[in-house]
Amino acid sequence: MQKSFEYHEALRTGGYIAFDLYRGDELVERREFRGTVSVPGLLKNLIVAEGKERLAGMLGGNPLGSFVKFIAVGTNPVAATDADTYAAIKSVAGRVLREFVASFELCPGVFSVSDPTTLETPPVARFEVEIGETELVGSSIGELMLVFNDKQVMFARKSLGGTIEKLAGFKIVITWFIVMS
Repeated sequence: MQKSFEYHEALRTGGYIAFDLYRGDELVERREFRGTVSVPGLLKNLIVAEGKERLAGMLGGNPLGSFVKFIAVGTNPVAATDADTYAAIKSVAGRVLREFVASFELCPGVFSVSDPTTLETPPVARFEVEIGETELVGSSIGELMLVFNDKQVMFARKSLGGTIEKLAGFKIVITWFIVMS
């Protein structure tokens, strides 16, 4: 039996998250969560099934006006699965600590000087939030989620593999990069 079509190109994604802890303006600690499709074994974010479905729909214009707007901070450090849904996560009382509006920057891909038809670096979507010194004090942070503007669908989820206690007098800056290659 012959295949009806073949894949000639794949959209691969990888992620990188920097979790920076500051006291005043001084960087006290940086935790990095890296992962790319070409480097197995590294921690990575997981673009969940409902996020992939939303992305596929966006390519065709449905749903119109949908975009990632929030980094949600939650309490559960259990590893992400493809079947995770934001509705299920939100249904657990107290699991989502807060949805922070993320700043967004698109870093376009850079083409090779020697071969202008080849990308030297892939496009990157960069999201960032700051949790202030007086916000979420005493909370245990165990997971991060990229959430669409309707607050109904999650694009990606990352377990921190444990919890980080948010202390008074410290701010946290979370920067989440999604790389498209």
